[in-house]
Amino acid sequence: MNRLPCKQPDVDPDDWFIGKDGRQYADDELFPEEEFENVALEARATYREGREDMILRANLRRRRHAKDACFTSCPARLECLAGAFERDEPHGTWGGYYTEERREIEKARFERARRTLRS
Repeated sequence: MNRLPCKQPDVDPDDWFIGKDGRQYADDELFPEEEFENVALEARATYREGREDMILRANLRRRRHAKDACFTSCPARLECLAGAFERDEPHGTWGGYYTEERREIEKARFERARRTLRS
């Protein structure tokens, strides 16, 4: 039995690839035009804004749950994080860290190595 949270049958593996803007890909549309076209003219702007906000919050909640599951219950978390650094993974949650958090860790590692070389 696979105990990795990202490999469980009841989770969406895409949850680990939601960015801080709530999108999975740069060109992701939170609110598809097809759905927008079904809304009455006078209510379009309000409806679209409200729906996008709901979708954004839901996506960010899925992202947070994915990170929490990874960080708290994955037996391979450290190996996953190390692999993400080795492969220079540009997207996704790896080892319980978001992309932007891994960039900060990488900057700190670089600065530490730079200070060590100077001394």
